[in-house]
Amino acid sequence: MQIRDAQLRALAENIPTLCWLANADGYITWYNRGWYDYTGTTPGAMEGWGWQSVHDPQELPHVLERWRACIASGEPFEMVFPLKGRDGTFRSFLTRVQPSFDGEVVSAWFGVNTDISGQLKAEQELAAREASWSAVFNGMQEGFLIGEAILDRDGRMDDFTIVQLNKAFETQLGVSGADVIGRRARAIDPHMDETIMRTYAHVVKTGDPVRVEYQAAELNNRWFEARVRTAGPNRFAVMLLDITELKNAAKMISEREERFRSLAQSMPNHVWTAPPDGRLDWFNDRVYAYSGAPVGSLDGQGWAVMVHPGDIAA
Repeated sequence: MQIRDAQLRALAENIPTLCWLANADGYITWYNRGWYDYTGTTPGAMEGWGWQSVHDPQELPHVLERWRACIASGEPFEMVFPLKGRDGTFRSFLTRVQPSFDGEVVSAWFGVNTDISGQLKAEQELAAREASWSAVFNGMQEGFLIGEAILDRDGRMDDFTIVQLNKAFETQLGVSGADVIGRRARAIDPHMDETIMRTYAHVVKTGDPVRVEYQAAELNNRWFEARVRTAGPNRFAVMLLDITELKNAAKMISEREERFRSLAQSMPNHVWTAPPDGRLDWFNDRVYAYSGAPVGSLDGQGWAVMVHPGDIAA
């Protein structure tokens, strides 16, 4: 079934997109109703090259240069530029112009202007949010990684690919994101601790968050605490804290306590210790030998059995 010119003209007049027709030399002979509704102009003002009046003066030279080049070459035109509406506000339009040929010679041009200002605004807002998120993500002191599980035929996770990681994670593990993102973990570290892999697999399978500590021999025996939780279907997120200094401090305190207790055991005096809350938590052997109390029974308030009842009240 053939569609008549009048039907095509009616269709073009009523579509929400702005459209127009031009001669082979670029002289515009017709605009649809949408063009006039948006620009608030008249056919007489727009005919030929009058459309320049609704263009941004700063962008117009670039538009003209590109449009004249396409007219000369017969190539399709595509460009994004602002057009002024009847209210004086500029909105961004994606403009595409296709040539119509008579044999090998361009006989006419058909142009379409599509309003993409809403799309561009959404893209800009998304880019701003992503930039903010990226700044927070890479500014974290804790390492952060997102991995995607690789499942075997039975649906069990036996490896994962690295989807994203922040600067702190790169520093902690001594890797570059550009070198590891998109790669399999086992390819990056063939000797990966299977306990870690099983932990990630458990989170992917059950959805339960997990916290685990481990010592990385390949990283100078540094200690890490990994907090793992789901991050979407077959994905998990890991927050990695370097707790080496905490572990070293705890070990130092423990060694000092052990040295103190060894020294206290050799002293002829009664020796005990208590934390800041004053609750006694350790007595040397001389105290137990003197009191006859079972070892460990004097902790907390247990030492009161050694004190005369009249003195306790005092």
